[in-house]
Amino acid sequence: PHEVKDHTLGHLRSQVAETEAYLSSHLRLYQIHSATLESGVLDDDAVLDELRNLRATKGWKLGLSLSGTQQSEVLERAVKTGIFDSVQATWNLLEQSAGNALEEAHDAGFQVIIKEGMANGRLLQKPPLLGAAREMGVEPDALALAAVVAQKFSPVVLSGAVT
Repeated sequence: PHEVKDHTLGHLRSQVAETEAYLSSHLRLYQIHSATLESGVLDDDAVLDELRNLRATKGWKLGLSLSGTQQSEVLERAVKTGIFDSVQATWNLLEQSAGNALEEAHDAGFQVIIKEGMANGRLLQKPPLLGAAREMGVEPDALALAAVVAQKFSPVVLSGAVT
């Protein structure tokens, strides 16, 4: 499979050990990758307790990246746990469904990191964006990223460009 989502306690512990071996004292933010409702990570008390322990003993900030069609629902659940400091989610001019949940997370103190800010290059093929950029005298990629940066949830933006 393209990606295996194993959010069990045993896997978390092995990943923490591997992460520490490579990054040791440089680590500031530990993120769970691709949290979904189906992965069950936000319902696993043992994993959540381990994350609390990592925050308390190592001083790490904790985050999660979201994937799939239920980003908003996963984020709302994550906020309710009181464990996380950061979220990485998709938001761009083509995909804005998580916008309200990102605003709520930001208001709750989350750092918001946006992935795919340029929709993996798909935005640069959209005539409305190209026309607006031409009218404004700016490059279309700059306009697309400016639209993300201007959001109320004050994101750090990963471009999501295709090379």
